[in-house]
Amino acid sequence: MIDAPPLFAYRAYGMPVLSTFPLNGLVPADPRSCVDPVSIQLGDVPAGLDRPLIEDSVRQITNAAYLRHFPGLLRLYVEDGRRVILNPVPDCPRTALEAIALGAGLGVAGFQRGYLPLHASVVEVNGTGVAFTGPSGAGKSTTAAHLGQRGFANVADDLCMVRLEAEEARVGRGVSHLRLWDDAVAVLGWKDAPRSPLPEGEGAKAVYAVATPPQVADFTLRRLYLLRAADESSPPGLARLEAGAALAALLESLRLPPIALTTGQAAAHFRRLVALCNTIDVYTFTRPWDLGQLPRWLDRLTAHLQEG
Repeated sequence: MIDAPPLFAYRAYGMPVLSTFPLNGLVPADPRSCVDPVSIQLGDVPAGLDRPLIEDSVRQITNAAYLRHFPGLLRLYVEDGRRVILNPVPDCPRTALEAIALGAGLGVAGFQRGYLPLHASVVEVNGTGVAFTGPSGAGKSTTAAHLGQRGFANVADDLCMVRLEAEEARVGRGVSHLRLWDDAVAVLGWKDAPRSPLPEGEGAKAVYAVATPPQVADFTLRRLYLLRAADESSPPGLARLEAGAALAALLESLRLPPIALTTGQAAAHFRRLVALCNTIDVYTFTRPWDLGQLPRWLDRLTAHLQEG
């Protein structure tokens, strides 16, 4: 008789999770509380999906399944919001395995369950959640780290899972670490802080533990800021987005390609997106390109966060 592998239980982004390997950065949970969990495991995945609705060079998507290839690292399969299977290459770094399980894996599983996965970091402001989104390199984690130094606890980094409940947008606590570039670390003064390097392909990023995670596991999402770098036509500053512009910002912020909204319960996905747009305030925060000037502008952002 072969013993079953031990299971590690967590509450991640508002979802119960049972994994066959430990996931650093998540808060452990009582396995007995994990009702209808997302199961994360290592194993074989399909070579392809039958009649995919969406297909490109690295992924295939159907109404109930998602298959993605991360070249040189692993293949990921997510099914029906309940199973996340990773098939790594023999020398796949553990940091990559965890990052993909916690990012793409749980992001897709949540989407299949009816959550909206945003490519965003979240901090706690006066007992509510505020999200910072934008493309890779926009400064989501850097902004969250600076705000952490100003007393705003980090709720989640890189992934924000939003669910709509009783006319409220809710977000759950995610990973308790930040992935930062070396230049951002220098501005933060974290040069000698303990770090875990990420695998090749992530540039000069490394993982840094968060000193003060939030004490509460679930928050009302109040605002979202779309981060951009300033240029000649867009000087640093804050601006509120209305109606169509806010909806476009949310579409830009999705952790999946927007076309994925046409799979599964497509009408429900779009209703959730519009409901989220009508529930939270959406702003742009155009930051200076020079990170040395960022603290001054974050003082303005901090004052803005305290308003309302």
